[in-house]
Amino acid sequence: MDLKTCKFCKKSFRGFSALCPTCVQQLDDKYVTVRNFLDRNENCNISRLAEETEVDEKSLLYLMREGRIALRGESSVLSCLKCGAAISSGRYCDKCKGNLMQTLESTRSALESSLKPPQPKQADSAGDRNKMHILKEE
Repeated sequence: MDLKTCKFCKKSFRGFSALCPTCVQQLDDKYVTVRNFLDRNENCNISRLAEETEVDEKSLLYLMREGRIALRGESSVLSCLKCGAAISSGRYCDKCKGNLMQTLESTRSALESSLKPPQPKQADSAGDRNKMHILKEE
C-alpha cells in the first residue's frame, strides 16, 4: 500500500482510497444525517442545511462535489470545473459532461479502429496474370 494524502483532511495514511478511514466514516455519518434532513426538507439552501444538521459547510460542499447530495433551487454554490457555469452537484455542468462523453466516445472509436488487425488483400486480376502457372501433363 502506498502512502497517500487524504483529499479531505490532508493527513497522510496508507490505503487505496482517496480519503483516510477516519474521514470516510465521518463523511458517511454526515451524509446519512444530511440525506435524512433533505428527505423531509426538499428546498433548502446550504446555510440552513449546515445549521439544521450541524454539518460543516466544507463537508457539505465535498458531498455535493462528489455527487452524493444536491440542493434543489441552489445551483450557484458550485461551479463547473471546465466552463465555470453554476451547478448543484458534481464537477461538470450537463453541457460539458456531454462534450466530454462525445470526446471519450470518439477517442474510444479511434482506438478500436487502430487496434483492428489489417484486412488481407484480395488478389487482383492483373496480379494473377503475372504469376507462374504450372500445367500438369498426363
